[in-house]
Amino acid sequence: MGFDSQKLLRSMRLSLAYLIIFWITTYLVIPEPGWCYVTALSVLFEYSTVGGVLTKSFLRITATLSAVVYSIVIVYFFANIAILNLIALIGGIFIYAYFFMGSKFQYGGFLGNLTLVMMLINYNNLDVVVLRPFNIIIGLIIALSLMRYFYPQYARDLVIKTQADMLLQLINILNDFLNKSKSVQAIKDNFLVHENKFLTDLTNFNRFNDEARFETRKAPSFTSKNMSALGYTKRIYHLVSVLVFHLANEELRSHAIIDDNITQVRDYLSILRVRLLNVALTAPPQLAPLVLNKIQKDSLKEEDPEVFLDIMFVELGKELWELNKIIDDVLLIRSNKYCLT
Repeated sequence: MGFDSQKLLRSMRLSLAYLIIFWITTYLVIPEPGWCYVTALSVLFEYSTVGGVLTKSFLRITATLSAVVYSIVIVYFFANIAILNLIALIGGIFIYAYFFMGSKFQYGGFLGNLTLVMMLINYNNLDVVVLRPFNIIIGLIIALSLMRYFYPQYARDLVIKTQADMLLQLINILNDFLNKSKSVQAIKDNFLVHENKFLTDLTNFNRFNDEARFETRKAPSFTSKNMSALGYTKRIYHLVSVLVFHLANEELRSHAIIDDNITQVRDYLSILRVRLLNVALTAPPQLAPLVLNKIQKDSLKEEDPEVFLDIMFVELGKELWELNKIIDDVLLIRSNKYCLT
């Protein structure tokens, strides 16, 4: 396993959080400091970006405080009535499960249920009920501070990088198609490898874009533009997959017009990828018409394969041009630094 600088930074950040928590809880003699450690661990261990930590911290503090307020009321009025505590516990668990189970906020629902169980079973003590959220807040403040100021990593940057990674997989697919030394079967085998990487990048893209919402609150169009770019990228992928995986044969690969157009698509994708990685709003690249005016349609019949390929390349050209415009918008928003600093 090779050296991973990001894992090193995340491990150092978590270790430093533990040192700070130990010093604060020892110096201030805070009872039950374990919840400070648990909170910092749950927040920093899972997420690697500022937006991700903000998202989980928001869910954690909201779920904990709501469950604590509910528990305080129950413990204050019914501390020694076990059956009423049980009824209140079941009712609270049902509400959290019904509204949050299976949703994108299910972590909050899980934590709310866990808090209710810990507060209403066995303890029945107001001091314990109040102390736990206080310790959680300490852990959250330390985790957020370190995430923000100790070599921060932003989801708004990673979502752009992941978009570039998806374009790279498309470029690799087209490079294989243009490589005449590779057989059609080898191209299809490699396509499946690139497809798996593309789908992994797609999953990461959606995650980072969701996390970026907290980082780009002053520019909410940033995440919506990213989703538009993803839509165009997926449609380009579908068109490329039909050509490379389903239609590819030696005769098709030897066609000069198809070779020229595939080369142009690949080069255009390469330019878009470079722009994303540089995060610079340079002059937009120009895309010459693909296939149009290169094949005399009047001389072809509708069932001829050239007509289908002509339409496919026209659609590719449209999608590439729209993707370029969306990338312009994304880079413009990013360059104006509307995001958190």
